[in-house]
Amino acid sequence: MFVYLSKKIAIPNSILLKCISWDKENGYLACGGDDGLLKIVRLDSTQNQNVLNSSNQVQQQSNLSANQTLEGHNGCVSIAVWNETSQKLTTSDQNGLIIVWVFFKGTWHEEMINNRNKSVVTGMTWNGDGQKICIVYEDGAVIVGSVDGNRLWGRDLKNVQLSQVDWSPDSKMILFGLSNGEVHLYDSAGTFIMKLGLKAECTLVALKWFKYSIYPENPSLAILFTDGTLQLMKSDQDDNPILVDTQLKPVDCQWNHDGTILAIAGRSSDSNPGPNQNAINFYTPLGKLIRIMKLPGNQIAGLSWEGHSLRLAFAIDSFIYLAQVKHDYMWTCFSNTLVYHFHKRNKPESYVMFWDTKNNERYVKQVRQFIGTASCGDHCVLATRLDDEEIQISTQCDFGLILCNALGTPVDSKYVSLEPRMVAMTSSHVITASDTSFMLWHYRTPRSQTTIDIAGIKRENKEKIYSIETFLSGEHSLSCVTARDNVLIFGTDSRNLLGFNLSSTTVQFVGEVQLSFEPVKMSLNSNCTKLAILDHNGVLHILQLEVDGASFTLGSILSSVLFKMKRFERRDVWDLCWAMDNPELFALMEKTRMYIFRNLEPEEPVVCSAYLCHFKDLEIFAVSLGDVLKDPENPSKDDLVAMETKSLRDTRHLLEKVGTNEAYQFVEENSHPRLWRLLAESALQQYDLQAAESAFVRCADFASLQLLHRLKNLPAGSALVKAEVAAYFHKFDEAESIYLENDRRDLAMALRRKLGDWARVSELQNAATSTDLENKSTYNQMGNFFGDRHQYIQASRYYKLAENNEKLVDCYYNMEDYENLEKLVDLLDERDPLISRIASMFTSVGLCEQAVQCYLKCNQMKAALDTCVTLHQWNMAVELSRRIQVPDIASRLVSHSDRLLEHGKISDAVELFRKANCHKEASNLLFQVGEQAIKKWNDPLKIKKLFVLAALLTEEAKNTATQNSLTMERVSKFLDAPWRPAEAWHYFILAQQQFQQGKLVAVMATAVKLQDYTDILDEETVFSMLALASALNKCFNVCSKAFTCLESIPSLSQADRESYSLLALDIFTKYPPKDGRSSQIECPHCATDIQDWSNSCPECNNRFSSCVATGRPLMDTSLIWSCRVCKHSAAEHDVLTRNSCPLCHSPI
Repeated sequence: MFVYLSKKIAIPNSILLKCISWDKENGYLACGGDDGLLKIVRLDSTQNQNVLNSSNQVQQQSNLSANQTLEGHNGCVSIAVWNETSQKLTTSDQNGLIIVWVFFKGTWHEEMINNRNKSVVTGMTWNGDGQKICIVYEDGAVIVGSVDGNRLWGRDLKNVQLSQVDWSPDSKMILFGLSNGEVHLYDSAGTFIMKLGLKAECTLVALKWFKYSIYPENPSLAILFTDGTLQLMKSDQDDNPILVDTQLKPVDCQWNHDGTILAIAGRSSDSNPGPNQNAINFYTPLGKLIRIMKLPGNQIAGLSWEGHSLRLAFAIDSFIYLAQVKHDYMWTCFSNTLVYHFHKRNKPESYVMFWDTKNNERYVKQVRQFIGTASCGDHCVLATRLDDEEIQISTQCDFGLILCNALGTPVDSKYVSLEPRMVAMTSSHVITASDTSFMLWHYRTPRSQTTIDIAGIKRENKEKIYSIETFLSGEHSLSCVTARDNVLIFGTDSRNLLGFNLSSTTVQFVGEVQLSFEPVKMSLNSNCTKLAILDHNGVLHILQLEVDGASFTLGSILSSVLFKMKRFERRDVWDLCWAMDNPELFALMEKTRMYIFRNLEPEEPVVCSAYLCHFKDLEIFAVSLGDVLKDPENPSKDDLVAMETKSLRDTRHLLEKVGTNEAYQFVEENSHPRLWRLLAESALQQYDLQAAESAFVRCADFASLQLLHRLKNLPAGSALVKAEVAAYFHKFDEAESIYLENDRRDLAMALRRKLGDWARVSELQNAATSTDLENKSTYNQMGNFFGDRHQYIQASRYYKLAENNEKLVDCYYNMEDYENLEKLVDLLDERDPLISRIASMFTSVGLCEQAVQCYLKCNQMKAALDTCVTLHQWNMAVELSRRIQVPDIASRLVSHSDRLLEHGKISDAVELFRKANCHKEASNLLFQVGEQAIKKWNDPLKIKKLFVLAALLTEEAKNTATQNSLTMERVSKFLDAPWRPAEAWHYFILAQQQFQQGKLVAVMATAVKLQDYTDILDEETVFSMLALASALNKCFNVCSKAFTCLESIPSLSQADRESYSLLALDIFTKYPPKDGRSSQIECPHCATDIQDWSNSCPECNNRFSSCVATGRPLMDTSLIWSCRVCKHSAAEHDVLTRNSCPLCHSPI
């Protein structure tokens, strides 16, 4: 980060300023001061943009577009706050007068005035959405109002003096700062919540709670005290705040637009008076000091950030000072691609933009926690923090490195345990460093991977971590890094440089050198002979390095052999870029000027404030990153700056004014390949082939020399020469017209073929006679053109015309046009290999029937069967296996179902058999699962559901005309009577419900019915329920029989048998074994009187069906309801209120 003063605005009559505030949305700057001064100014929005003048130099505009003095205050204006949402300004003076100003028809006017006439306003602030304002007075009065001027509530806080106020980010709480140094927290309705824990014991200066933090883990609440103590808190509940001693006598502090920098204004606490006592300290949210900026003047009154934090405004004495801020953005540039990091408001994710500045194509990559980036050649590396706990545990790493190409596509990656605070990149390595250690990652690109595979080189997967304690004694921290080719250099906070050689397989330490300053940024030139170093104060130093061949061997004497300091210094430097093709050329930025140096001698400066990207062919490419990041998702080419060196500009001027021969001498004196190429092109435009050849030789442009060789073989001055020259200068339409005028349509078509302009080739062919082969070739190329751009509809048209079925298949597949793909299969011969390829395409999208038809057409039966199995179309698989006589399909089906059962996927296994049209096998599987569940006896309702589903599948099998059958290893005993187990568990659950509901008469009938299912249910449970039900109904004869059955169960233990005997003895000594209930009914068959709970007649032995709703026997068959699915019956009056069958739950 670099900050420098850029403008000074004087206030008329030397009136002292007391406050300053910047409207971050609209750019208006308000300042207030003595004698009721209130002024609003606005700087042109283009002041940060780079504008080319007539001399091809970049200029900046910085004029005031608005300058208005507002009248209304009589006392000193001490507070001014903006409401950016509604574009309103609220000001207050020493008399307590509050005025709200609104912008109307190009000027500012009074909208509202309020004067309490009791006390002085000490603080005002709008909430985050600009709908509420909180005003505090010195006497403890608090007023909260709305944006339209209505008073929402007010309160007088007793026995307190208020000095500061601020809203919480969510506008649900308000912080009040008291004059005694305390901070109280209230809710938005004015109810006291708590007192904040403060570490300092003095009065408050400022209270700032940032509203739109993109890093929720970072502190956002800043509390500043008069003794210079700064307390940073994550929230009002933070028990471990960060304390910073600013060593200032502070007057104000402000967060920047994204909460990543806190600026504190004040006077130096140095007891020795002197000039430039005013200072601005810049801190990170974690309290780390970024830099200190000294300011002129006697007394600073306040500061304010511009909307995107590119400028700062200071109120000092009777002047407004503006400072430019150059942030240390996380960005890089390579292969015409600009890569930069940005955030979206209120979103924690990081985003990385890959902007192809040449074609204006943009690719956005989302990264959870971005740390840094670097680039080299055609790739860049992104350093991130991992947020996937599984990856962190499995790799034992918390960070990741992602190697990307110009499209943002990852080509290699690496998990690392070392935090990559600094990242550098060479053509073969990525260097990452923390405070005390560094690591080298030998990355692989597709090209290098091919080379490694051919050579059979085995790459190490584990990278070694090097600690600087190994090379440098004492406590040191790394501050910066640079690398190029085989040279690696680190800078430390203890003013050391460490050199390393990367030419060997291991890192070789070269040595160290002591500096007189702390390096913060370094850069190597193209041949690693010079090192540029920037310190904290923006001073540039150039160090001479000695390189021996390909290795970086600097000798053993540190002072004279390792590094040689060149006597070169430049101040106020914030960016530097070496030329890629000349080690003696570099460009640097000094404040708002760019200087180009050749052999350490500067050219005349150019006004510019853009960040330098690269320097090649005497052209500097730069970008105004601050303007780009105002709308990072839609970067504009207007923010790109291309500048030429003086020698290149002079050469152009000479060629335009005096000609080729005169310019030759100048280029000879300032020799550079770009200048020779410029001279050669100028000579070629004048058809001076001899001069052009001489210049192309000097710049080693062999392709252009071949062009000249062809031109010499043509008649001098002929039209064909002019056409070739026009094509060389990309004047293709002119070249084509010349060819056509000279009846050389073949050359015109050849030119368009080279350019890939196949649409024009087609037009030229249609205008003349051409063969079918030529037409098809052109259609193929046009199809390829659209196909490469994923425009498959247009591509398919041309492939159809070219009869290129192979490419046509790919187009249909990418378009998901499976209907045309089917039609194409019908047109293909059965021996065409495309059919099997189309079949695999159908398989990949789950179209089993179409895939099978394709395989059958090309006679690949086994592949068709495998497709059915893969897509779980078992019905088709079984049918197909019969056709081709494959006996193992049944075993594959059963083994697959077994795997599903092992993972507890019962429903999937059943569905598997159903899809195979094996309903009987599905029901058999469910019966077996039910039998296993009976043994566990843990969920009767689940068991009933299993048996009901099994019975339904059995019924479905009976109703299916054609079904497949498999050989079953084990057949369930319930297949012959599928509804019996469902009935058993249904009546068992019904009896339990009747017990709980106290329906003693009903439970008697249900318990008697359960005797029919002792082969399914547990006998002890059944007869125990019957004994209990009969005893409660005083049917002791039935109860006696139930105890007899209990005692005769073979599997009953002796202890349980004795217990039942004792219980029976206890019961029947009190009650004789006779049925006490006398409720009887007539048997509908023989008119014999029987008990109403009997399920059979003892006289005629007729059995009665039971009601599935109540368990009672159905004597009257005229009033019964029968389920259409399970065929079970119930009394009509018992199902009137039901929506489904009590047994199978099918809708009634």
